[in-house]
Amino acid sequence: MGNPQHGVHLVATAVGFFALAMLWLGLVLGMVLRDGWAVDRVRPATLAALHRTAVACGLMLAVVHGLAQLAIPSGATRVVDVLIPFTHRDDAFGVGLGVVGMELTVVVAGSVALRRVIGYHKWRMIHRLAYLAFALILGHIFVMGVGRYPALVLGPVIAIGVGTVVLGLATAGWFSHLPVRLRDVAGSRRWGKRVSVYVDTTRCVHFGFCQHEAPHLFELRENGRLEYASTVRADQIEAAIKAARACPTRAILLSKQAGRVVKAYPVLEEDDPQQAKQQTEGGNEEHVVS
Repeated sequence: MGNPQHGVHLVATAVGFFALAMLWLGLVLGMVLRDGWAVDRVRPATLAALHRTAVACGLMLAVVHGLAQLAIPSGATRVVDVLIPFTHRDDAFGVGLGVVGMELTVVVAGSVALRRVIGYHKWRMIHRLAYLAFALILGHIFVMGVGRYPALVLGPVIAIGVGTVVLGLATAGWFSHLPVRLRDVAGSRRWGKRVSVYVDTTRCVHFGFCQHEAPHLFELRENGRLEYASTVRADQIEAAIKAARACPTRAILLSKQAGRVVKAYPVLEEDDPQQAKQQTEGGNEEHVVS
């Protein structure tokens, strides 16, 4: 291998690993945002911005990685190989895994612009393809890296990546929330005739999923203001619960009385009565009473 070819190959490899690192960071930040693990320490809007930035950087670096492969003098990679999977003449399977993984990542990232159109549930189903996409990218690195990179480098990268995917799937599956969902549905029968609704505007990032789940209770205006019913009737409680659960930043609180607050997820065993009273009775510039 000549010096120019070797140099370009090293650049392409380094950029590829940086792309993997940024996509991994985006995946982890997405899990943190989805499950509200740091919602009391970092503003959800900040987490969402960091998540989008990490994924965008990862995608751009991945594009550079592909272009660098094309720039290798006398290289075997063609333009069609980085656009259509499994067409590479020498490493069809390994390169194909990377191409499919990146194309799925582009689909997942692009779905963000359509989330208000397709709704929360469809958007989330598409977003879960991120785990498959990342797993395919890991497969690409493993297939292409075996015999080329030291085990001390390749092993930890694959182990951390696989562990992240497994953790994400274990905490994102429909079955993982089944007890909470059953409790919410059953609990709606014990609320009584009316409950109060409160939206924490410091957590709300205006995704609009609450409007999709309960359009008669929540409305996100064109100017970015969220209008919602401060109280709901008994026949609307289940819709309000679905809206609260759909909120990715856990900004919606439902309460029967000042001392009892039910959060979307996670649900705490006991809430501070004084804090709950402040939350349910506090002012809100976007709060509309209907």
